[in-house]
Amino acid sequence: MAIGKIKFEKGKVLVEFDADATAVFENVAEVNAHKAREGLIVMDVTKTAQQAGERSVKFTAEQLEVMHKLISVRFESRTPSKMEEVLTKQEKDALEKLVASGMVLLYKGGKYAKTGVYSIPDSIYPLLPRFTQAPQAPLPQPQPETLAPVQPNKVAQPQSDKMPRPSVNSEAHLERYGYMILENEADAKRASNDLSEKIKAGQVKGVRAFDKKFYIATKAFYESHYSDFMEKLGKGNQTEQQLTSMLSLEAGAAKVMLTLLGFEGEVIEKKKGAFAKV
Repeated sequence: MAIGKIKFEKGKVLVEFDADATAVFENVAEVNAHKAREGLIVMDVTKTAQQAGERSVKFTAEQLEVMHKLISVRFESRTPSKMEEVLTKQEKDALEKLVASGMVLLYKGGKYAKTGVYSIPDSIYPLLPRFTQAPQAPLPQPQPETLAPVQPNKVAQPQSDKMPRPSVNSEAHLERYGYMILENEADAKRASNDLSEKIKAGQVKGVRAFDKKFYIATKAFYESHYSDFMEKLGKGNQTEQQLTSMLSLEAGAAKVMLTLLGFEGEVIEKKKGAFAKV
């Protein structure tokens, strides 16, 4: 995160950033700014060839887990002291390397001048795998001696090396894919009770749409897709199906994002089934 002051000199608008902006604008050739809405200015950058080549970077499992934990924590809680409490020894080492490489910034300014706070540059989000989750290790297969005896008149089913896909209305789907869709109030009430702590912590958000369904997503899911959606929607009207295809999303994921973005006032449905950035 970079802090800047706006100055007007000889008909030009100058933005004077602090020292932490060095890593943010490294290898950036050009910056374009436009007003998205009142109080929000979006800056688009043109990357140099050197930075474009950085898209091939690969994260270790520990680094991905660190990124996932950082994104799932409120920004004001990403201080070094608080992150120390939730990271393992290996993850702390991974975080140090991420900071050294500029993938994660340690901002020290404003109210964080004494404590410092970790920030992930916007340019890093596209480099992360979908849903910012580390690849899951395969489940251990039971050894022959641990298998339960086959009951009479029952056929033993072969073990699968892949986890079955959970239902989209289950919390298992939320945990694995970052979102879920609930059809009725009973399911929504159950989920609200089960996820109450995460909702209070800001790690999960949801909204009821006009179709009376409930669309719920993790903070990590929402933040990891935000930039891509705003970019595509800023180019004109897009349908849910178009966004699903363009962004290679799971079925239903685009609907969840569009519903949440609409609730936040970021997106508007200009005509039936066609959405655009506000």
